[in-house]
This record gives sequence, C-alpha cells and structure tokens, in this order.
Amino acid sequence: MDSKVYILAIACLFYGLAGGYLITSSSAQNQYTAYRFQIRSFGEALGSSDARVEALNATIQSKDSQIQAGVVQIQAQ
Repeated sequence: MDSKVYILAIACLFYGLAGGYLITSSSAQNQYTAYRFQIRSFGEALGSSDARVEALNATIQSKDSQIQAGVVQIQAQ
C-alpha cells in the first residue's frame, strides 16, 4: 500500500514538473517571438523616420537654393 502512494506521489511530482516546464518554455518562446516582432517594428519605424529626414533635408536644400537665388536677385537690383 505504501509503495502505491509513493509511486502516485512520484508520478504527480513528475507530471507537475513536466507541466511547469512546458508552460514556462512556451511563455518564454512567446516572449521571444514578441520581442523579435517589436525589434522588427522598431527597425521599420526607424527606416521610415530616415526616409522622412531625407525628404525634409531635400526640402530644406530646395528652400535654401530659393533663398540664395532671391538674395542674388536683390543684390543685382
């Protein structure tokens, strides 16, 4: 009778540990996947920001050229 109780206790302990491991490993995997997705999203946002900065730089250079042309025109008068 005592051996059946020990076997039952060991089986419950084993299944509890195995279940805990599976729950922990799956949540760690989900967290890893979420972090990778977040990093990818940040990379895409950074690329988008870089493109906007380049567009603004082009606009600034265009406006600067217009100002320089206006200055030359004023000086010529």
